[in-house]
Amino acid sequence: MLNKVVLAFEESRHFPVFIDYDFKLKRCRGYSLRIDFMYRGLLTDFIKTINHKKGFIFIKKSPFFLTEGFFLFDFDLICNDTASFIKLINKASFSEILIEKSKILNNLIYEKINNNVRVTLLELV
Repeated sequence: MLNKVVLAFEESRHFPVFIDYDFKLKRCRGYSLRIDFMYRGLLTDFIKTINHKKGFIFIKKSPFFLTEGFFLFDFDLICNDTASFIKLINKASFSEILIEKSKILNNLIYEKINNNVRVTLLELV
């Protein structure tokens, strides 16, 4: 069973955090949609200023509640190539990640990732 952390939209120093974003359609999805809503479109406005998007973006320390920054990652890419996501995590030398509990990723994918790095599921309330 995976660990779980529940966060409200209050300052949090958790890191690294991975949140879903649809890079193909260039729109928020899942928790990124909730963040964008809570911050009145600030996330969407920020993403529009970035030219180079390869399926993920790191948002450094920002006005958002995740004060250490967070990764927007297209969870469809994780579904299609979980091994590449794991390789990216290992290359970054993360021993633990927090990742959005998403309808796109099933429990088998979370477990596969957890076999390589400790996974904590993130839930926003």
